[in-house]
Amino acid sequence: GGVFQAMARVIIPQGTCMVSTLLPGTLRELERAFTALDDAPHVSSFLPKEALLTAAANAGLAVVSATEETIVDYYSAAESLMRSIKSIGGGNKALSRRKGLMTPQQMTRLQQAYATWFAGREGLPATWRILYMVLRKT
Repeated sequence: GGVFQAMARVIIPQGTCMVSTLLPGTLRELERAFTALDDAPHVSSFLPKEALLTAAANAGLAVVSATEETIVDYYSAAESLMRSIKSIGGGNKALSRRKGLMTPQQMTRLQQAYATWFAGREGLPATWRILYMVLRKT
């Protein structure tokens, strides 16, 4: 809610803003593959669409539109996906996440689990669920 309150504070009356954010189900394949290592959260959790729309409305932002999109990218290896996530500034900030670097053995187990459960002709899939919102200050 804090993000929407900050946006409402800086937008002029009747002003419009556009937001894109990730939804639950993003990187679900990577999240599942990590279960081969431990039960710690390795993928950030994302708020559901309904919670985001409610938070926007509670901040005084009317929802002009809210559109979902699912994009699937393919990678040659889990390590390639993780490097890609890191290169765009992504990372798991959960307090309960496992801390420390992965060992080579853990990376091998992760790669094997990912490939066993999800490998296809195009490679290893990574699902991104995106919500695009157009909001107007009321």
